[in-house]
Amino acid sequence: WIEVSHWVQQYKPLDLVSSIVIDGRNIKSFNDFLCCIGEEVNGLMGYFGSSFGGLSDSLTGGIGCITVPLNITWKYFEETKYSFNNYDNPDDFEYLIELLNEKSTLNIT
Repeated sequence: WIEVSHWVQQYKPLDLVSSIVIDGRNIKSFNDFLCCIGEEVNGLMGYFGSSFGGLSDSLTGGIGCITVPLNITWKYFEETKYSFNNYDNPDDFEYLIELLNEKSTLNIT
């Protein structure tokens, strides 16, 4: 899915995005997060990286049209944290939060 969305992204018109809302109820893993943020920023099948490095590049304006820093509101954060830690390495979740705090404006609700 991530490879296809990267290809699709190259042919989509992009509008400047300054803030997004992430619904944590649908995120069970890092790949789920990437798909979610990709679609929030770039629309259906939107791409916003396929790794921590790619996400970092995207958050600094490398992929898609965003204002830097991107304002991210993460709803149902605790549900995400619980689900994510059951599927992926808990250290990955902590690193994701550190990266988002460093490269964006993160609001957790």
